[in-house]
Formats: sequence, structure tokens, C-alpha cells
Amino acid sequence: MATTDADQKLGAGPGGTEGELLAAMFRVMRLLRRERQGAAAVLAEMLGVDPSEVDLGPRHIAVILHVAGHGSFSVSDLARRTCMGLPAVSLVVSDLSRLGLLARREDDSDHRRTIVSIAPEHRGMVARLLDDRLEPLRRAALTIGHDRVASVAAGLAELADALDSGDPDGDSHADLIAAKRPDRREKT
Repeated sequence: MATTDADQKLGAGPGGTEGELLAAMFRVMRLLRRERQGAAAVLAEMLGVDPSEVDLGPRHIAVILHVAGHGSFSVSDLARRTCMGLPAVSLVVSDLSRLGLLARREDDSDHRRTIVSIAPEHRGMVARLLDDRLEPLRRAALTIGHDRVASVAAGLAELADALDSGDPDGDSHADLIAAKRPDRREKT
């Protein structure tokens, strides 16, 4: 059976790798989103607050886990690394700072930048949260092997880099998202 150009673009041709990749990525994203949503309730419980009293969503968990796993960041670097717009990350950082989870300080070398890190009094709690969230990945690593996990991680990092730099004009994905937002468009 011959394949059409449309079939090949959708990965329906020989091997179907693009379609398989998309299906696998959507499945993994759905599973990770479920993990992040569960993490919000766990975090509220760890803080000793009613989950309905705090507005913790998946983006809050993404930021807190990113900072916990990688250390201090400027707000703009955090926005780029999480593929969120700067205004969204700024709001999330403010929310997490009000809860006492993040500490903010002025960058010594550039006073216009704000550096965020896990608040010292909550490092242990956030480390437990990170450890809990990583447990499913550890179980998966035991199932498929650490070498395979390292290979998948390297492939995903390569794919992310290619996607982030995939615009012919050199704009990153985060730059393109920011440009499409109404508050970022030129006034006409």
C-alpha cells in the first residue's frame, strides 16, 4: 500500500516513528501531569494547610521541583527552563514565596535580577516531595534499566533542544509563546 505525503507527515509511513513519538510523548505528559497534580495536594498537606485554601497547581509544582532539583535560578532563567512566560513564573514565584517555600534575593552582580531558591526552613520538606515525585521514575528505571533511562533522558534533552531552537528565525519556543500573548504584542 502506497503512503501519501500527508501520511508520511503524520508518521503513518514505514515505521511510523513520528506518530509513535507523539503518542508516547502525550502519554508521558499525561502521566507527569497526573503526578504534578497529586503533588499539589501532598505539598499543601506538608505545609499543614487545607488544599482548598491555597491555589497550588501543576505549574507551582513544576517550578518548586525544578528549583529543588537544580538549585538557585534567576526568575528569567526559570521561565526559560520551564517554558513558561516570565509573567507566569513571576506570579508562581510570588505565590510560593508567600507560602514560605521559596526565598528571593537580589542578584549581587545584576541588581535588576531576582534569584530564587528553596527557603532554608523548607529544604527538607521539599526534598521529600522531590523524592516522592521521583519514585515512579526510579521504579521505571529498575524495570527498563538505568542505561536505557540515561539513553532516553539524553534523547529527550536532544529533542527539547531541537524543539527549542526549531524556529528558522532563531526564536526559542518560549520566545514564540511570549510573542503570541496579547500583553506582549505591539499596540496598533
